[in-house]
Amino acid sequence: MDPISNSPPPGNGADSPIIVETSPPTFAADVIEPSKTAPVFVYFWAPNPACQQFTPLIERLAREAGGQTRLVKINVQIYPEVSQQLQLQTIPSVLVFQNGTPVNGFTGPIPEENLRQFFSRILGAPVEDQTAAALEAARTALDAGDPGVAQAHYSDILGQNPEHGDAIAGLIETFLALDDRPGAKAYLEDVPKKLHGHPAIASMRARLELAEAEAPSESTNALLEKLAKNPKDHAARYDLAMAQFRTGNREDAIESLLDIIRQNREWNDNAARTQLLKFFEAIGQEDPLTVAGRRQLSSILFS
Repeated sequence: MDPISNSPPPGNGADSPIIVETSPPTFAADVIEPSKTAPVFVYFWAPNPACQQFTPLIERLAREAGGQTRLVKINVQIYPEVSQQLQLQTIPSVLVFQNGTPVNGFTGPIPEENLRQFFSRILGAPVEDQTAAALEAARTALDAGDPGVAQAHYSDILGQNPEHGDAIAGLIETFLALDDRPGAKAYLEDVPKKLHGHPAIASMRARLELAEAEAPSESTNALLEKLAKNPKDHAARYDLAMAQFRTGNREDAIESLLDIIRQNREWNDNAARTQLLKFFEAIGQEDPLTVAGRRQLSSILFS
């Protein structure tokens, strides 16, 4: 039996992606050398049901670690000599290499909570904290009017976890902030189908639809003058709501639509209520404006 090589032949190397497959000839290049600068998680797997369930979990947490580690996978069904040499009795198994030697590990699939705790012990901080910090930095940049910086943060997150719903939504928001509607639309079209219902992504879709809606033909002042003369001009009030929302005056936009519903719930085939629900989705279902607006809508509808 050939031992695992201790000299690094050509392999995936330290500059490879966060998740790589290895083999005995490339083990040193994929594991030993990189472990001298950062912990390397080596995942011993086989095509069995336990691994089929556990693999997506450990890969996701490796991506969430944000480059602090790498996950190197080796198929022990193809390379049984590896598990024999390391005396692994159970598959899946994980060994953590640091400075060229295994320093920690576990055998068998473990629950996500336990796996997160294991990652935290090795890396020194919960992996989700790193993503949360990047999300917060991106939001701060957006609020400060710097969508380019926010875009970089969201891209970093998606580089580790391409299906992170909040980061996808955030990146789309940066396109809208840059007034790049084609970019936002193209990115939305590429969102995986299973994420279409993600609240933040649905919110961005609604915001894009509102941004692409035709602007009212009359100015806000002209619409206000119309309403001063005829408070029951629902078409003018509807256009006013759309103009208010487009200029960021969301609270007044909600109130304008609520005024229509108070006066005539079914006006124009429930157009005011339909548009109000789109406003709520665009703002975000947990936003205080949405919560307060829904409360008022319920009060009107069920009074």
